[in-house]
Amino acid sequence: MVAKIVLSSRTKMTKALFIFCCIFLSQFFAGNAVAQNTVKNKTFTNSFIIYGNVSKEKLDFYTKSIEAADMEQFRLKTARLTLKFKNGFLLELIPAKDLFVKKIVPEINVNNYSDYVPTPNYKYPLFEVLDSGLITAEVQNSSK
Repeated sequence: MVAKIVLSSRTKMTKALFIFCCIFLSQFFAGNAVAQNTVKNKTFTNSFIIYGNVSKEKLDFYTKSIEAADMEQFRLKTARLTLKFKNGFLLELIPAKDLFVKKIVPEINVNNYSDYVPTPNYKYPLFEVLDSGLITAEVQNSSK
């Protein structure tokens, strides 16, 4: 009879532990899914201009690649910024304030952007769109 009691309390504890693990894991995975869906790390559509001698086919490819990347981290609040690409074109980011005022991107929060580069003598990376569509950034030495 004693063995039965030990076995049944052990079974209850195992079931309780199993249920706790299931609840914990479901909360963990649900939290990650929500976090991934709420983070926007993409460049706003129609928020930039590409300059250079680029074919229509390449222009469409570069546009999709840039929109899929997070170029917002380089955008300034009130000044236009031009970034250079190894692919032979320049990317001009329209200021956040212009995007909001002209209603190009009405949901943009202008206060999330800076008016200037945070460190003096900062050199922006040299970018490249790879054949896969990913964008790489080559950091340049800022000392002369």
